[in-house]
Amino acid sequence: IVLKSFDAGASESFAADMETFRQKGKTRLILDLRFNGGGLLTECTAIASYLVSDGGSARTPMAVNVEKKSSSVIMTDQNLYAGMNFGSVAVLANSNSASATELLLMAMDYYGTADCIIGSTTYGKGISQNYFNTRADFTGFTVKVTVSQIFNMDYDSRLSLAENAAHTIHGVGISPDVESPDAVCADYASDPAFQAALAYFAGLN
Repeated sequence: IVLKSFDAGASESFAADMETFRQKGKTRLILDLRFNGGGLLTECTAIASYLVSDGGSARTPMAVNVEKKSSSVIMTDQNLYAGMNFGSVAVLANSNSASATELLLMAMDYYGTADCIIGSTTYGKGISQNYFNTRADFTGFTVKVTVSQIFNMDYDSRLSLAENAAHTIHGVGISPDVESPDAVCADYASDPAFQAALAYFAGLN
């Protein structure tokens, strides 16, 4: 399954793909997140419902969003992971996988639902921004301001941001388990990352 973005409608399309996956009795998934620069958090949390699970909660905590001195937990919309009967999930990612994509991958990596990450280190954007206009009637300039930083669920509110640095992907990215070049191929038959995922599954037999 290829996720090119988390734009509006992505979760509906993904849900349809997951239903087809389930009905056909599939258990191994290759999720292609390469060149996905992110998008809407609401789409990401809906899609994460299928891919992230803490093993029992109705909604799974994905990450901690820290804004000034307050923090909030980003949650999946539901917990649909168990119903998918995944045997193994391989994720393709590269240096152009960023923002909401990294949030999803970080949560999958944290809970161990991404069995193998293949590709190259992701972009490393673990912050979020808001847009503000300089005039109330929106005729002024628009200013983009960074307002928060994203951490995994090991974030400790008793510690400073610097002391929690090991728990964020900002400026670092997510490293693959299996390295593969950022190749743009005409089809998956010639795609080294895709072939590496097939080889990984073959090694499980």
